[in-house]
Amino acid sequence: MKIAVDFDGTIVEHEYPAIGKEKLFAFRTLKELEKKGARLI
Repeated sequence: MKIAVDFDGTIVEHEYPAIGKEKLFAFRTLKELEKKGARLI
């Protein structure tokens, strides 16, 4: 399974051109999906 993930405003707060803070549980959830075989793009 492939999952396309947007960055600014989706997994981090929108702070362009800087990188915003991680949204609650975003990275943890994505890592769990990868462990289950998902390919993040």
